[in-house]
Amino acid sequence: MAVLNTGLAKTPADTGYTIDNSCRFDGTTAQLSQTFSSAGTSRRKWTLSVWAKVSDHVNNCLFHSRYTAYPSPSTHLNILLESGGQLRVEEYDSGGSYNFRQNFDGYHRDYSAWYHFTIAFDSTDSTENDRIKVYRNGVRVGIQYTYDAVSLNFDTGVNDANTEMWVGSAKNGSYWDGYLAEMHFVDGTTLTPTSFGETGDYGEWKPIEVTGLTYGTNGFYLDFADSAALGDDAAGSNDFTVSNLAASDQMLDTPTNSFATMNPLAALDSGTTLSEGNLKATQANLGAIPATMAVTSGKWYWEVRCEQVGSNHLGIGVVDIDNFDCENYVGSDTYGWNIHALSGKKYHDASTVGSNVGSFANGDVMGVAVDVDNDDIWFSENGTWTEGDPAAGTGASHTNLSGTICPAIGSASSSTRWVCNFGQEGTFNGNETAGGNADENGYGDFLNSVPSGFLALCTANLDTPAVNPSEYFSAFIYDDGAGAKNIGFQPDIVWLKSRGSSYEHELVDSVRGATKALSPDSSNVESTDSTGLTSFDSDGFTVGADTNYSDTTGDGMVAWCWKINSSGTTATNDTGDIDTEVSANQDAGISMATFVGNETNSTIGHGLSKAPDLAVIRTRAGSGWAVFHSSLGGTKNLDWGTNGGVNTETALWNDTDPTPTVLTIGDSTYNNDSGESHIAYFFHEVDGFSKFGKYTGTGSTDGSFNYCGFRPAYVVIKNEQSATPWMVFDSSRDTYNLVTNYLVTYGTDTEGSSPTDNAIDFLSNGFKLREDHSDMNDSGVEMYWWAFAETPFKYANAR
Repeated sequence: MAVLNTGLAKTPADTGYTIDNSCRFDGTTAQLSQTFSSAGTSRRKWTLSVWAKVSDHVNNCLFHSRYTAYPSPSTHLNILLESGGQLRVEEYDSGGSYNFRQNFDGYHRDYSAWYHFTIAFDSTDSTENDRIKVYRNGVRVGIQYTYDAVSLNFDTGVNDANTEMWVGSAKNGSYWDGYLAEMHFVDGTTLTPTSFGETGDYGEWKPIEVTGLTYGTNGFYLDFADSAALGDDAAGSNDFTVSNLAASDQMLDTPTNSFATMNPLAALDSGTTLSEGNLKATQANLGAIPATMAVTSGKWYWEVRCEQVGSNHLGIGVVDIDNFDCENYVGSDTYGWNIHALSGKKYHDASTVGSNVGSFANGDVMGVAVDVDNDDIWFSENGTWTEGDPAAGTGASHTNLSGTICPAIGSASSSTRWVCNFGQEGTFNGNETAGGNADENGYGDFLNSVPSGFLALCTANLDTPAVNPSEYFSAFIYDDGAGAKNIGFQPDIVWLKSRGSSYEHELVDSVRGATKALSPDSSNVESTDSTGLTSFDSDGFTVGADTNYSDTTGDGMVAWCWKINSSGTTATNDTGDIDTEVSANQDAGISMATFVGNETNSTIGHGLSKAPDLAVIRTRAGSGWAVFHSSLGGTKNLDWGTNGGVNTETALWNDTDPTPTVLTIGDSTYNNDSGESHIAYFFHEVDGFSKFGKYTGTGSTDGSFNYCGFRPAYVVIKNEQSATPWMVFDSSRDTYNLVTNYLVTYGTDTEGSSPTDNAIDFLSNGFKLREDHSDMNDSGVEMYWWAFAETPFKYANAR
């Protein structure tokens, strides 16, 4: 599932330039078309810029241009997503011969946020690979494969006389499935992405107001601002003809305010189909569909239209997305709360709750209001609350919500059909007359009134995250040997590994001091490496000639870096039985501490404001690495330095979970060796920055989706079984999907890369397993993971 970085926003954030509308294309028949009878400015130079939110990635055509009569003689240019989600730019003639055809790096399978594409064509460029330049979110995309190159000074069919253009269709059965916004086609000029966007404070690519462009003879700008004329050219008179699009296809879901939809990446059974921009679902079998956004605080409202109630559980409600099994119906276990549309019964943990509130018929519109802070949920039928009053906080239908709350709908078995509105479009695809009701921040278009204090599930309604991830974590790669490394901040913890050589992992921190290293892949005693990491600098760190720190062979080095206070200073913490010297950053949820063990059951202060979700402790004189993970609890542990499985061992944590002030340690020499100095690292979840969880392997190439609430920069996964590796992925070694390059923590192995074995997609709100290898996706086996953010979901681009 997927998620918001949480928070009830009483005041909308200042987002600068905003885009008000997008256009939804249904993937079947919708298109815009235009015929240009006269030649354009240039057949050799043009630029297409467009924002896109994908609903399905299979054979989706963004843009099509056809020269002369169809089918013969003719020349066709297509810009599309192929069946795997790769972007292709091609031109061919009616005989099937390609004038050019190129595929570009990356799989575009992120359905929760927006991409920006810039395609710049210039056949006059002397460099063959520069004649088509593709940029994704402001960054140039490499060529994955060239089937046929663009010839020098080649005249495309684009902008010739008697040229037809289509938006959202290839005129051959390949239609765009998703949303488009801010489409600019510039005839006669090759532009870069900076004409259309800029980098924001969180590293995101965001739109700017486009001014000063000369669009040329056949250029156009589609802003989709007029729902009665979605094909209007806002830059001139090159209006497009609308086919199979209605006023209800104008959406409020845009690159500057992305709304929740239902999530195709969650576990859907084969009898479920999503359509209408992932707002409509048709179900034939057991299963639930969660949304692309979830929350841990605040008050939220959305609506569901029951198009076919069915004869069994059409459960409408919420789930705790961190624990819910999407293969069951909403309300089937302790992690779901619903109302049964046919009977009006309410279910939680497979049992009815309270009294029946009456049945719902086909065509009824249900409202859902959730107060996450007080663990309450209400349901309305055609604008009337079935119980209580959410605005007053009284009479809730369920009062025991918990966890990370996500909208979800599902059927127990029989055929059901329903449409959601999270505020992006209030007519339910033209089946209702929109009420024009917005939330108190002015966002959304709902059929019925939004209860006071409740908000639409959209990114503009989210608070600014507590921390900017790029200021506290960096996955940094380098291959230039010894010297200073600029990562943008002064780190306090640096973990280094050679990518191409079998050298040890090295872990250095500012509390123990530069040159003092421990190896996560072994139980060796702390070493002093005078030519290792020699200093923590104001903008990074410096390494010497030791090849464990400055390997220049193979693929060089990777460094995973965390900031606490950029000083290494500590304060004595006496809240536990053993005093600790702690360096802590409570906003970022990171601390580290040194202490002297006593080999008896004791507590130590960790310096955080919440109980740690991850704690790693070891003696500096040797022994192993004791790892606590909140999904395992205080009775179990893992060890970084081995490929062993989950252990049940009282001696490590004394069978006790940590509290907001202390961690309990037992009498093990791993984490409490008498008279020895120890180092401990502590982390707890921070919305939009860090997440710690588990999932059950499926043994499928369509594996589990794991919510983070951010676009990951770094993910670590460990199978609960023995003889399986700790696998570390990051966004610096793989800058686009698939993410396949991994390192293991228990040995000195070089970097592995196998897209057919261990592969995941990093997404705007989490990550998804894409292969069935037993190391990280063994069927029925628990996997434990943690992740740190590249960009909070509030700001994240699709990846």
